[in-house]
Amino acid sequence: MPMPVSTWVEVDLDHLAANLRAVRASVTTNGHAPEILLVVKADGYGHGAVEIAEAGEREGVACFGVATLHEGIQLRDAGSRLPIIVLSPLLPSEIDEAHAHHLDTTVCDMEFARALSAAATK
Repeated sequence: MPMPVSTWVEVDLDHLAANLRAVRASVTTNGHAPEILLVVKADGYGHGAVEIAEAGEREGVACFGVATLHEGIQLRDAGSRLPIIVLSPLLPSEIDEAHAHHLDTTVCDMEFARALSAAATK
């Protein structure tokens, strides 16, 4: 039986931009603002990963965090040139595709590190 949907989310990208500026201002010390890694996994938590990433890029975030290889590829296909870090461990079979799309990977053990190193030196 389908569940009726009685809620919705409306995302205001101007508010997102203001929030990013507020975060940056609140963590700035001695005139130094740390870089922001904007996590846009799970389709930007259901708000549209590409749209959220584009807004973040306009606000000067340093890089993006995604959960999976395919989320990273989605951002690359949409034109993102910022660094993208895949936060979940990849399968060794996904290393070549991650490398082809210039995605940074999480290293979870020495075996994966060796496979990653081997792929990078091809």
